[in-house]
Amino acid sequence: MTEKPASDRLEKNGRFGSVANSGQRPTPTRRGMKSDLVKFALLPLLMLGGLFAGLVVSGVLPLTPSPDKNGVLEALFLGPVGVVITGKDPVKLRSEDGQVTIAIAAGSVSFPVLLSYQESDSSGTPSLPHGYLSTGRFFELSAQPERAADGPVKFQQMLSITVGIGPDDLALAGNDYSRFALQHFLEQEQSWDVLKTTADPANSTIVAWVDNLSRFALTVGPGADVDPLAGPQVAESPAPAVTAAPEQSAAISSAATPIPVPTATALSAPITVPPVTAAPEQSVVISPTASPIPVATATALPTPVSVPAPSPTPGLTATPGPAAIKLHGYRLYINGVALQPGQTNFAIANGKVVLSWPPDDDGTYPPDSTVPVLVVPAAPGAMVMLAGFRTQSGQTGYVYMNLDRYVSVLISSPVATPTPTPRPSPTPAATPGPSPTPAPGSTPTPTPLPYAAGGRVAFQSDRSGNFEVMIMGSDGYNPVNLTNNPASDAEPSWCGGDSLAFASDRDGNWEIYIMSSDGTNQTRLTDGPAADNSPDCSPSGDRIAYTSARDGNDEIYVMNADGSNQQRLTTAGAADNYPAWSPDGSKIAFVSDRDGNSEIYLMNADGTGVVNLTNDAGGDTGPAWSPGGGKIAFASNRNGSWEIYLMNSDGSGAYPLTANAAVDGAPSWNAAGSQIVFHSNRDGNDEVYRMSSDGSFQTNLTNHASADRAADWER
Repeated sequence: MTEKPASDRLEKNGRFGSVANSGQRPTPTRRGMKSDLVKFALLPLLMLGGLFAGLVVSGVLPLTPSPDKNGVLEALFLGPVGVVITGKDPVKLRSEDGQVTIAIAAGSVSFPVLLSYQESDSSGTPSLPHGYLSTGRFFELSAQPERAADGPVKFQQMLSITVGIGPDDLALAGNDYSRFALQHFLEQEQSWDVLKTTADPANSTIVAWVDNLSRFALTVGPGADVDPLAGPQVAESPAPAVTAAPEQSAAISSAATPIPVPTATALSAPITVPPVTAAPEQSVVISPTASPIPVATATALPTPVSVPAPSPTPGLTATPGPAAIKLHGYRLYINGVALQPGQTNFAIANGKVVLSWPPDDDGTYPPDSTVPVLVVPAAPGAMVMLAGFRTQSGQTGYVYMNLDRYVSVLISSPVATPTPTPRPSPTPAATPGPSPTPAPGSTPTPTPLPYAAGGRVAFQSDRSGNFEVMIMGSDGYNPVNLTNNPASDAEPSWCGGDSLAFASDRDGNWEIYIMSSDGTNQTRLTDGPAADNSPDCSPSGDRIAYTSARDGNDEIYVMNADGSNQQRLTTAGAADNYPAWSPDGSKIAFVSDRDGNSEIYLMNADGTGVVNLTNDAGGDTGPAWSPGGGKIAFASNRNGSWEIYLMNSDGSGAYPLTANAAVDGAPSWNAAGSQIVFHSNRDGNDEVYRMSSDGSFQTNLTNHASADRAADWER
């Protein structure tokens, strides 16, 4: 609001009206000057005293002294814009309008931390991910140690953020609570991350869990009729500001009129959200002042008694919403079977598995919790084999629940102690001949332990000193070397669930090989003086597309899965590489530099009908079809760094899924089309990562000092 001139303000003041109108200034007397000085000197003290009394009455400023004797002074001068977390008690922090509540559990920090809240906007941030609309609610959370010597703040437990949903927000979401999502701005990547969000229609709130702080935004995601992968929108219009009714608490005015809860669209698989706060808790009202001011250590207050809500206005009947939807917990699967709520014993062949603590009421474990698992054989002498555990010791394994986890537990039958029997006199036997030489290419390897449902991931790694083909579970556990050869083995491709094609230079130059999925029966399919590589199996598994330089430059070829009927498909005279079959087997995407730079092309499975899909000045490579065939993921440096992009299968609507200064490449989809694996060197060396198909929840699966690349997800 524009500041009014001093003359206007004086004209509206009855005491000095005549002076303002006459344009004359009164002549001050010496006594009048002293009196005015006294008044102006006392005025700040009176205001400070009123502020102090108000803080005490409201309960924000405790009368009990803080351990360091400075609590009262700090609270007095720093104001109610944050709270000091000691880690000893649970703490709650609320926005002034009561619509945002941050809950911090006891034990979250190991030294005193100042948590601050400030209203914000979208300035300085890129647009929201495609398909998401802003409700207009942005805020920032920050944490700093009370003493600089304590170092950076690291929360040891996740914080919950609860945001009230107002009628304007609900209208924007089409009365569908499942569309609300809290997003977190990642400063380093300069991108928005869609958090797993819990909807509670009965209380008109949503909840998300975080372990690091920055800017947050309440957004509305696409509905069932909107494809979130269809490409970015041209523009987004912010929604009206949040006007939801405040939460019933000691910090909320009793005069607030509750807003009836509209009928909510039921979410899939509703499950109950457990309360995250424990008594006693601290409650602080936050002012949305632009400049945050530190506050004193807050003393734990008794949990306020909830105030009954007034009866709703006649004619507006609140329809109970579905139960709260918990999305942040993770499930534990043992031998492919999910644990049930409260389950502590899991029967398996030849014994059982005992859980130290059971899953919650919805069958999940809290994020970042560690679950000890004890294997108990039914008979002594049995061998216990564990796979998928973060750490293990003897018959005990520990599972770190930062994802849905799949573990395997096997108990062998005990071996009976043989009874000694008299040894007969040796009988002369014929001299044995030489043992038969095993067939070439049949390298026996250890049989890997079974993997849970969800598909295995094959990849290449040099962790044994040279590149080998390995497989692991979709959660990154139980990696097994399949090729185990002193030569280089790379670029695996699943041919159904029983076999893998790969490239190897074990015979002096790069050729295409195939093997069983346990590493046995390694057989060479191509045999020529030029390099053959980059195999890709057709969806039916009966044909393999690959790259060959046998005709003088790289071209796309196809052959039967047994190596017969090898045919050349491309004849452009340019370098054509990295073929990828469409899910129906009718088309092949590939990479070519025939137009002067690396582009992704599409052709029919017989080599006809070639079209340029990307047609961009940057480099595009590594196409990977979605299981439904409507999308193609690929790598591109069109914006300066190699990132994973997504486009429609006709080349339209391309947009990035990753955003960092590292090299991201070689995407591959899971069978459900919900997740993508890729490799990245963002952690200093090549690793295999997994992310949701919208680019969220990017997780390092391999986390090894070696180079891990070229992942292919079984489907």
